[in-house]
Amino acid sequence: MDDRPTQSRAQGASPRIVHVRPHAAGATWPRWIEHGLLVLIVASACEAILQSVPEIAARYGQWFARFEYLSVIVFSIEYFSRVATCVEDKRFQHPILGRLQYMLTPLALIDLLAVLPFYAVLLFPLTREVVFALRLARVFRILKIVRYMRSIRLVTAVLHRKRHEVLVVLTFITMLLVLASSLVFLAEHRVQPDDFGSIPHAMWWAVMTMTTVGYGDVYPVTSLGRVIASLLAMFGLLLFTLPAGILASGFLEELHGRPGEVCPHCGQPLWVAEDEKADPERPEA
Repeated sequence: MDDRPTQSRAQGASPRIVHVRPHAAGATWPRWIEHGLLVLIVASACEAILQSVPEIAARYGQWFARFEYLSVIVFSIEYFSRVATCVEDKRFQHPILGRLQYMLTPLALIDLLAVLPFYAVLLFPLTREVVFALRLARVFRILKIVRYMRSIRLVTAVLHRKRHEVLVVLTFITMLLVLASSLVFLAEHRVQPDDFGSIPHAMWWAVMTMTTVGYGDVYPVTSLGRVIASLLAMFGLLLFTLPAGILASGFLEELHGRPGEVCPHCGQPLWVAEDEKADPERPEA
C-alpha cells in the first residue's frame, strides 16, 4: 500500500516513467538500458567522426542517416522522460519552475545539445557551412557518458571539492603568463618585430614555454630574453605540478574520507568516512 500523498495534476503524469537506477535491488532491466545507452552514445560519436571522411560518407551515407534518426529518437525520449520525471527529485519539486531549473543543469544541457543540432537542421534554413558544423557537433554526444560512468563523476566531484585550490594555482599561472609575456616583449620586440610584435604574440611563446611544448618557431635571441625564458620554464614546471598534487589529495579524500579529529595518543589525524560526516548523530556500533 502506497501511503504517499496524491501529487498535483501537473506532476501526476510522470510517476509511471521511472529513472534508470542500475543499482536497484533485484532490478536488471535498468542496467541493460544504461548499457544500451552507453553503446549508442559511443556509436553515435563514432558515426559523426566517420561521416567527416568524404569516401566513407559517400559510400555509407544512407546507413548513417538511418542510424542518426534512431539515435535522435532514443536521445529525445531519454531527454523528455528526464524532464517529465525530474519533479520526483526534491530539488525540482515545482511542476514548472522545477523543470526549468532541471533543464539548466549541466547534465540536462548536455542531453539537449545531443539532439539540438538535428532539430536545428530540420527546422531552420541554414547555410551549408552551418549545417556541416552542426552535424560535426554530434561528436560532442560523447559527453553524455558523464551521466553513466561513476569514475567520471568522481573526477567532477574532486574538481568541485578542490575548485578553490585549483583556482589559486590558475591565478598564479595567469599572473606569471602576463608578466613573462610583457617582459619578453620589451626584450625582444625591437630585434624580432614579427615574432614579438605585441604582448598577445608574446603570450603564444610564453604558453609554449610554460607547458614545455616548445614548437621552436619562435624563441628569444637576446640575453635578457633567454634569461626570462629560462626562469619561465622553471617556474612553469613548478606551477603545473601543483594541480597534480591538489587533485591527488582530492581523490584520496573522495575515496577514503576527510581527516577529522586528531588522535590524543599519537597525534595522527583520524579519517572520517563521508557517510559518517553526513550523519554525525548516527549511533556508534
